[in-house]
Amino acid sequence: SEVAIYKGNVPREFQPNSYAQDLAECQRYGFDVFGNSTLTNSHGAFGYVSSTTSVRLHVTPPVPLRTGSVTVTPDGSMNCGGVTVQTVTAIAFNSSISGPLGIGLDATIAGGTLGEFKFLRKNASASATVFISDRL
Repeated sequence: SEVAIYKGNVPREFQPNSYAQDLAECQRYGFDVFGNSTLTNSHGAFGYVSSTTSVRLHVTPPVPLRTGSVTVTPDGSMNCGGVTVQTVTAIAFNSSISGPLGIGLDATIAGGTLGEFKFLRKNASASATVFISDRL
């Protein structure tokens, strides 16, 4: 059903958006760090060990978020891989390392080696997600 609401008194011909345009407009409000991957061990964010219990991660959103007022909702089993692998016990938004080019996350681990490169990945769970959402 081709219906649209336009401002003004002059009717216009209906012009549907492309799928890509609709998807980009939706992703301004939220996206899964792992994309739509159903594969185990899918990578979602990259970063480094900032202390023995924390990994600083960077996520590049598919499109800029609407406001930057971010909520992070992790679900499922994840780890941070690299030279060694640590289980992630919590993930939180870090506003001090977030900006127009990306979103900063802090992942809680145990036994990290300071400065080691890390990547966030699903831990043998194809259903693990880290959903990042922006307020309406």
